[in-house]
Amino acid sequence: MSDTDLDFDTLMNGHQQTKSTVPQKYAPVSQGQNPYLHNPQQGLELVSQLVADGNKQASYHQLLQSFDALIEQEFSTHSEHDNNSAATQTYRQLRQLKSRLDEVVAFPGIERGYTVAVGGAFSAGKSRFLNSLLGYHSLLPTDTTPTTSIPTYISQGSEDRIDALNVYGGKTQIDEDALKAICHAFHQRFNVSFGHFLQLISVERSNFHYENINFLDTPGYSKADTLSQQRTNSDETIARQQLSNVDYLIWLVDQQNGTVPQPDIEFIQSLNLEQPILFVITKADHKPAAQIQQIIDTARNDLLAAEIPIYDVIGYSSQTGTELSNSGNVLTDMLESINQGMQASTLLWQNREIFRHYQRHYETNKETLKLSLKTLNELQFDESISSDNRKHLSDMHTKTRTQLKMLSHQQASAETMLQRADELIEVLCEQLQLPLCSQPNRIQLKAMSKQQAHKQTKNYHFEALLKGSLNHLSHSGELTSLPGSVIKVTSNGISIDIKQPLEIFVPRYELEKQLNTEEWHRLFYAGCLVEVQIISDKLALISPHQVAN
Repeated sequence: MSDTDLDFDTLMNGHQQTKSTVPQKYAPVSQGQNPYLHNPQQGLELVSQLVADGNKQASYHQLLQSFDALIEQEFSTHSEHDNNSAATQTYRQLRQLKSRLDEVVAFPGIERGYTVAVGGAFSAGKSRFLNSLLGYHSLLPTDTTPTTSIPTYISQGSEDRIDALNVYGGKTQIDEDALKAICHAFHQRFNVSFGHFLQLISVERSNFHYENINFLDTPGYSKADTLSQQRTNSDETIARQQLSNVDYLIWLVDQQNGTVPQPDIEFIQSLNLEQPILFVITKADHKPAAQIQQIIDTARNDLLAAEIPIYDVIGYSSQTGTELSNSGNVLTDMLESINQGMQASTLLWQNREIFRHYQRHYETNKETLKLSLKTLNELQFDESISSDNRKHLSDMHTKTRTQLKMLSHQQASAETMLQRADELIEVLCEQLQLPLCSQPNRIQLKAMSKQQAHKQTKNYHFEALLKGSLNHLSHSGELTSLPGSVIKVTSNGISIDIKQPLEIFVPRYELEKQLNTEEWHRLFYAGCLVEVQIISDKLALISPHQVAN
């Protein structure tokens, strides 16, 4: 059998044989040739290794399996037996958290630092820019095709290594030749694309300047030119998923465009980013400095008109490694500033937030039932009520108490699941030596808020304090959406009236978790209408009317 005639079983099951990433015998390779492209057998063995489940550490794998079982068995069974309206969303969020845990187990470094992504259209020069910026020359392949590029992280590690994570959770260590083959010529040579079964690639370097930054090289968002490519190309989807969740974004634009192209602007707007973006005009050495500055000025004006948050607009030459800007240090100053902070993991906080939103259903409905019981008790002592109606009221009272008891039981069960999920995450992070934070900082909150599903309008929720008695709402059968109006705005927060003498106060620190001072003063002004959700006699949620982006 020739090298090019490997049978399918050998290809797909070869990894189950003797484990050896170094082949025993291959045809000699000339200098400059890629062994995975020159030797078909070596290339096919690379495919076999990449699609395998891989060696999973037993302790981590067992924890991940337990978390998965909690979602698919405990939570699914629990949600099937009640009418919690948040069940579907909670399930989706738990699945997303599980995917994140898979990535963190494979590459713990991703969770230890801020993620700075490099985005742009296909052929904007992202990989070349990162090679130049980080001083690695040709580490990242610069000749990728739209059907083969894979999200790639570059970060500090204890040793120089490259790993690929597939969709089955398998992690395979590869070398630089394999990285270059995966990302370009392998598709042309063997018609095999790795984008469908590789989630990401991690490049770690021990001598890495930015110890608290994970750089992310993303696929170009540009759509394929042909119908056949459109059917197989998922680069746009991958780029959108990756860029929507990063802490910082550097967006590259080829100088030959003359400004930021309209498709770039529309794609960036669709991400709903909060953090200001650094725009870089690449290949700045291809034109005189005066012309590059003209492009910078035009791009800045176009971005301001599109209401896109701008950190700055600069020019950059990957060829010379030089920046063109007023100070000449915008890029390096930004990265040095980001690198100053070490961020703890928010995984535990995210889990608690998911369950907190889920449990609000029980709190709100319990409060509604308590108010109903109060009203029923008062009516039972009304002497004008006939005996038949009194019997009906007694039945309603019994039914309401039963519902209240059932809700309390369901809430306790949800609390048990939360504690179990917390324990699994805590043990996992302890084994991975990941510090956990109890409250995300502003940057982390901004990044996580971008993962919300509703992108057409912005919704804000703020925890508020109640002043007064809920007895004034005993006639209300629904406490999830009560109309209210702002009656006072001060430097300390806002006061809202539902029904006198019941008043609600939102402290400034709650508002500024999601908004700056200018924003919350614009959203909340004396007389503006809001919606109020009563959680308990001491807690409410405030939502302004939806504000268009």
